[in-house]
Amino acid sequence: MMITTRARAYINHGRWVADCPTGCGSARKLEAGDFALPCSECKAISEVEWPADPDAIWSALLKRPFPKNRNWYPEGHPIAVRARLPHGQTVSQLEDETNDNRG
Repeated sequence: MMITTRARAYINHGRWVADCPTGCGSARKLEAGDFALPCSECKAISEVEWPADPDAIWSALLKRPFPKNRNWYPEGHPIAVRARLPHGQTVSQLEDETNDNRG
């Protein structure tokens, strides 16, 4: 087993996940406090990089009624960039987005 570069935590459809940074294509659901990502595909173990305010991000997204709308990506995350999705949003921006879509 080798330790690789960091896996970045993000929220997809109301769940914290991280992709294996080796490029093997594997991803795994995370629980609060998970700081290692053991990859079931390539067997690498990676440190998980969490945002500075994961609880506040989570709380902001829980105000959205449907899990499919509970998404957050760190700045420059490749999935968000490729799909042209918002990334690097602050808690305030998430709350504004939630409020804009309710009315």
